[in-house]
Amino acid sequence: MVLQNLLWFNNPRLGLTSLLIFHLLFLHSAADNPILQPRKANCTGLSYTQNSPFATSLAAVLSSLTAKSSSSNSATFNVTTKNSSDLVYGLFMCQGDLASSDCQTCVRAAATAITTNSCSTSRQAVIWYDSCELRYSDFNFFGIPDTAGFSMSNPSQKTSSQEPFAVVADLVKTAPLNKPLMFASKALVNDDSIYALAQCSDDLSIDGCKECLTTILADIKNCCTQWRGWRYLATSCWVRYESTPFLKNLNGTPTVITEHSCSDSIFPSNSLAIVESNLNNLLQNLTTKAQTSGFYNTTVGENPDQFYGLALCRGDLTPPSNDCNTCLANARRTIIGDCPNNTQGIKWYEKCLMRYSNSNFFGVVDLAGQSSCQ
Repeated sequence: MVLQNLLWFNNPRLGLTSLLIFHLLFLHSAADNPILQPRKANCTGLSYTQNSPFATSLAAVLSSLTAKSSSSNSATFNVTTKNSSDLVYGLFMCQGDLASSDCQTCVRAAATAITTNSCSTSRQAVIWYDSCELRYSDFNFFGIPDTAGFSMSNPSQKTSSQEPFAVVADLVKTAPLNKPLMFASKALVNDDSIYALAQCSDDLSIDGCKECLTTILADIKNCCTQWRGWRYLATSCWVRYESTPFLKNLNGTPTVITEHSCSDSIFPSNSLAIVESNLNNLLQNLTTKAQTSGFYNTTVGENPDQFYGLALCRGDLTPPSNDCNTCLANARRTIIGDCPNNTQGIKWYEKCLMRYSNSNFFGVVDLAGQSSCQ
């Protein structure tokens, strides 16, 4: 029996209100699509009013997170305002092997539900779906392991085997080291198959991820290892085991890796109109021209509003390549959202990169970057 079809909770930490909210959400979900099956919602903190500055900040955060989910399985975002009481911090996390389109579908559904059906006036909230989680708050929770959550298990099938727990325990050791997604999974297909994962939200440090996963694994040991199928969904991390397939990527092919870097400096507000026009023209040119050769660099505009840009696809993607084209299109779509109003930005994908700057970097060796060890 697939655990995603069970609604049995054995941890009351989030309370009756959250269960009722979850039930209402589930009744209105797309039952035929497991991506859109909500598991629970938790609403805390004070209330806000519609059309308030906080509501405006929250809408901006959720919009940005939804956009980012088309190209990444985990991201954070916050909106800075003049009034500290209107600050909003947000985060989403999709199952590490989930396709980008499915991730965005899940996050979009969560963003709609969390502001309408479930936590429509709460200043702090988290909602879990079968394959994703969305969280926002009026305080900065980034980097803080939060193990509040709930467990689910399959009470209809017992097992005496300790192998599933041992497999997940190994994944708990591995996942924190798998930057940037902090995700590890394993499929053992035999007469008593094991499908398992461990994952943290990518705002945590390696030590923070270890702390989170170790804590919830201990809770699982105390409640659920006698059952054939269990999971724990905490606010900052997840573990899951089933005897039937739920992993999206059983053949182990790498999930798309994405990172970005933005300059600390931003454009003054009185120049944003021309900046936005020039930058959009630059990114359009890079996306179109790099598709034919795999590389292109150019400039757009005149000083002091001039932009320099470069796009590069991986060398083994012989142009014209659908993978190159798709990667460039994703980079163009997300780089502005990742680096809003920043004077310089760069977006790395597994198969391409895109870069822009208001200063000339052509021909300059730049060793700054990101590392990823899978």
